[in-house]
Amino acid sequence: MKTLSKHQTKITQIETFSKDAKKEKASGKTVPSKGEEKRLSKIVSVIFFFVVSFVIYAGWKIRAREYFTAESGTGYVLGVVGSVLMLALIIYPLRKRYRFMEPFGSVKTMFQTHMIMGVLGPVCILFHANFGLGSLNSNVALFSMIVVASSGLVGRYMYKRIHYGLYGRRATLNDLRSGNENEKGEMVEMLGFSPAISKRLLAFSDKVLSSRQGFFHSFGSTLVIGFKTRFEYWEIKRLMARELKLRGGREDWDSSYQLRMKKEALRRTWTFLRHVRKVTEFKFYERMFSLWHVFHLPLAIMLLFSSIFHVIAVHAY
Repeated sequence: MKTLSKHQTKITQIETFSKDAKKEKASGKTVPSKGEEKRLSKIVSVIFFFVVSFVIYAGWKIRAREYFTAESGTGYVLGVVGSVLMLALIIYPLRKRYRFMEPFGSVKTMFQTHMIMGVLGPVCILFHANFGLGSLNSNVALFSMIVVASSGLVGRYMYKRIHYGLYGRRATLNDLRSGNENEKGEMVEMLGFSPAISKRLLAFSDKVLSSRQGFFHSFGSTLVIGFKTRFEYWEIKRLMARELKLRGGREDWDSSYQLRMKKEALRRTWTFLRHVRKVTEFKFYERMFSLWHVFHLPLAIMLLFSSIFHVIAVHAY
C-alpha cells in the first residue's frame, strides 16, 4: 500500500493543480500559459498561410486578364512596395548585431516583422510581374527573390528546431540534455509501479543518445528518430495497460484510479520521448542552420544587387 500512497499523492497533486487552474480561469485572472500562446501562434500562422495561398492562387488564375502591369498603375505600386519590403528585411539582422538599432523594437518583434515582410514582399512582386516573365534583368531579380524566399522558409524550419519556440532563445545541447535528465527523473518516479517499463525507456534513451554523432549519422538518426519514438510509445502504451491491470489487481486499485495513473504516466512517457527526439535532432539541425547562413547571405546580396540593377534599367531605358 506504500506504492499506492506515493502514486495517489502524485495524482492528487496533478488534480489539485488542474482544479486551481480552472478556478483562476473562471475568475478571469489567468495569464495565458506558454502552451496557450503556442497554440494561438500556430492558429494565426495557419490562417496567415491559407490567406496568402488563396491570394496567390487567385492572382495566378486572373493573370491572363492583365489587371496588373509592371509599368504603371497598381502593378507598378506593388513593385515599389515589394521592393521596399524585401530591402527592409536587412533591419532584423542589423537589429540583432548592433545596439544603435534598438529603437526599431525588440529582437522578437523584429523577427516577427521580418517573417511577415519576407512573405508579403515576394507576393507583391509576383503581382507586380503578373505571374509572368519579362526582360532578362527582371527575370534575374524575380528568380533571385524566389530563391531567397524559399531559402527563408527552409531557414525558418531549422530555426524552430534549435530554439525554444519560434521566438525563444537559442537552445544548447547542454540545455537539452539537462532537460532530458529532469524529464527522466519525472518519468522514472511516475512509472514506479513498473520498473520494467522504466528500464526499457532508459535503455532506449541511452542507446539513441550515446551513439556517435557524425554528420551523416546524425542525418540518418534525424530521419528515423520520429518513427522510433512513436513505435516505442505505442509499445509502452500496450505494456502499461497490462502492467496496470496486473498491479491494480494485486493492490486493489479501482478502475478510475488506474485510468488516471495511466493517463499521467503516458503523458510523462511521451514528454520524455519527445525530449530524446529533440536532443537527437539538435546536432544535425544546428549544423544545417550554420550552413544555411553561409548559403543564404550570398543569395540575399545577389537579390539586393539584381533588384537595384532592375530598377535602374527600368527607369533609365
